[in-house]
Amino acid sequence: MPFVQLPSFALHYHQWGAGRPFLFLHGLGDSGLQAFELLGEAPGTSLVAPDFRGHGRTNYDGPPTGYRIPVFAEDVLALLDRLGLEKVPVIGLSLGAAVALNLAIRWPERVQEMLLLRPAWLNQPYPYNLDLFLLAGRLIAEKGVDAARVAFKESEEYGVFLEKHPEAADTMLALFRREYPGGAHDALTRLPGTVPFMDYAELRSVNMPVKVVTTQNDPFHPWNYGRLLAEGLPNSQLDQLPPRYRRPEEYFRELRGLGERFRRP
Repeated sequence: MPFVQLPSFALHYHQWGAGRPFLFLHGLGDSGLQAFELLGEAPGTSLVAPDFRGHGRTNYDGPPTGYRIPVFAEDVLALLDRLGLEKVPVIGLSLGAAVALNLAIRWPERVQEMLLLRPAWLNQPYPYNLDLFLLAGRLIAEKGVDAARVAFKESEEYGVFLEKHPEAADTMLALFRREYPGGAHDALTRLPGTVPFMDYAELRSVNMPVKVVTTQNDPFHPWNYGRLLAEGLPNSQLDQLPPRYRRPEEYFRELRGLGERFRRP
């Protein structure tokens, strides 16, 4: 498995295919494997997908302050440098969209274009749509994964969520099916408190082409977040896929098609 050694930890990354490189940045609690699972290979292209700190095979036992969106963007920049990738198209999903956006704001010369899928962050820390991730992280830190799963399922917050969004319940319960070595659960509590940008004026400096993709009826990725980003980015296009949780087969089929079109020459 390929790793890149950074100052305080080894960053693991996945790579599929050969040809024009594309960078994929995964969501909170997931890993770079999400890239292949969602998009697959495309002829003539290479897909590079790191595992963020505390995710996948990237173990991180440093201070919790390392779990910040701008720090993740710096890790991605270091990966690009080590792989000799000067300028790449970037696909970011949820947390990955936030990291991609921060990367593009700070180092626009390294990003050719972006596909931002189901954004979950704007410029306000601790957005309401990530409240359950915070709860899950706190319970795991206090009780360990197994006891935290029981406490989470018995919580009032999860009960209300389950009543409103039963189709999305497994996304939350999946957080309790993995291990959190070295305090990796801190990612769930720390990342929601950080932001990809501070002011909408920063978005006006992002001049590369950007496609922002949203869905309706998504409790973790509000449709309005995508609209606000698209309005703030000067060279953007807003698109919409079928609801991820209510029409999953259509969503995944159209997402794969979108990814194929984005990677065409």
